[in-house]
Amino acid sequence: MSDTINIPTVSEIATFVPLEITDFLSISGLQAVQDDFARRVGVASIMTYPNGLPITKPSNFSRLCQLIRKTKKGEANCINSDKIIGSSTRDGATIQPCKSGGLWDSGVRIHIGQMHIASWLIGQVMNAEQATKIDKMMYYARDIGVNIDDFSAAIAQVTVMDEDKFTAISNALFVFAKQLGHFAEHLVADNSGLYRTELGNIIAKQPNISVLYEVWDRMIEDYHHGKLSV
Repeated sequence: MSDTINIPTVSEIATFVPLEITDFLSISGLQAVQDDFARRVGVASIMTYPNGLPITKPSNFSRLCQLIRKTKKGEANCINSDKIIGSSTRDGATIQPCKSGGLWDSGVRIHIGQMHIASWLIGQVMNAEQATKIDKMMYYARDIGVNIDDFSAAIAQVTVMDEDKFTAISNALFVFAKQLGHFAEHLVADNSGLYRTELGNIIAKQPNISVLYEVWDRMIEDYHHGKLSV
């Protein structure tokens, strides 16, 4: 009989014990990464549990979405949208209009092994075509009970972003999410160099998001200094 004790890995434990990202990574550390990402590329952002309920505080949220979330119906719709967009696939970013306010959002899943432990969402932007067609959005304001004048003024403040740029930012987000999952799993192997190369390939096609190199390097540094740990 062998005296060797086999200690299961985190990913193996995750197959039979429900885990949350906050079991492994600190909310304050996640918030710092999220804030930096959102500020540098001009998108709104939030991290949620798989059910759509928030983990972090909103970063860079638009005035429009703040108005919507202040209503009971609007907030419920936003949480449901975050759940759907954040959970759709583990193979990349899901990019689609928000199922509440209608602005463009994208979401990625954060995993430990096969377990979906969190979602990271960005967006609240318009493309050029959408900016000229706001009738449906105004109808939504009436449906959830937002003041029409306030809602109209808030629409005018929404960021208009090129679709290719938003797609590139969303693809970069997926790389960040994979790295956070790696951190949460506390794997011995360090894939940060491999993932940084993957990030670089995305940035090469969209150089105006090169600021994400700085966000990435700060995230890696914070992890190694224990700022992301619980």
